[in-house]
Amino acid sequence: MPLGRAALVGAATGLLSGFTGIGGGVFLVPLILMLGWVSPRQAAGLSPPFILSNSVVALAGVLLSGQSVNPEIAIYICGAALGTMLGTCIGLRWMNDWATRYVLATILFFAGVRLLLSR
Repeated sequence: MPLGRAALVGAATGLLSGFTGIGGGVFLVPLILMLGWVSPRQAAGLSPPFILSNSVVALAGVLLSGQSVNPEIAIYICGAALGTMLGTCIGLRWMNDWATRYVLATILFFAGVRLLLSR
């Protein structure tokens, strides 16, 4: 994938993520798949570091703005790390590209419906 365009796509998805408060992987994965830059398995491998970096920057923004974080944040972090490791193991061992696409489409569908129905 071209470095300049990749940096632009990363910056744009990070910006959208910051504006909307939605994880950047929701924007990044479909976009790089649509552009044909990676396979579904590669996209699944690229999204966790991207989401982690967005989350760290968002947390820094919250702290710098004087807001407080949920006191149970350590539990959330541990749960997210455990879920990421488990999902990666399942994805690498038992899922092919079709299954990865299906799971991604299902997650995006339900996330979109939930977003549209929320107030």
